[in-house]
Amino acid sequence: MIPPNTTNKFKDITSRWRTMSLFFEYRRGEIPLYSLSPEEKKLEVDGKTLTFPSLHKIYLGYNHVPGYEYDFANEWLGGWAHWQLMLKNKLINPYFAVWREEMEIKLQASGFYSMINMSKDPKGFAAAKYLADRGWKGMRGRPSTEEIESTKKAMALATSAVEDDMQRMGLSLVVNK
Repeated sequence: MIPPNTTNKFKDITSRWRTMSLFFEYRRGEIPLYSLSPEEKKLEVDGKTLTFPSLHKIYLGYNHVPGYEYDFANEWLGGWAHWQLMLKNKLINPYFAVWREEMEIKLQASGFYSMINMSKDPKGFAAAKYLADRGWKGMRGRPSTEEIESTKKAMALATSAVEDDMQRMGLSLVVNK
């Protein structure tokens, strides 16, 4: 149900993103859209039974990597910005943390099943192993300029200290070219 004075069911009457009011468990004035529990909820309103689907089940129904829920956010919420705002909410974020953990376990299990099924055929084994090993956890981009500079400075200091120590001990380093 779309709140009065707005055309977007994910925004309140002042055009702010709805967060807690979207859920049956935190309903106050506005009609919620979903339940946070693993099962759908029902509510009797004016003689009609309203059903609130489980966003938990919907979330787990997607094949996505935790932290990369773009399609889910765009199809079931107001989009990526709305999802990011909801993740910052201290009362409902713990639900999402549990969902993400459950999704990781689901992906790992799927990877293990795939590896078992592919044990006779090496094609596709690497992708299944990636899922089972949570390969996305180690994904990291290029180091920042600050990190590179910091590493260079640390290496220069270490090199200088070793050279000073060697000089004090009367040793020299001979490099063959």
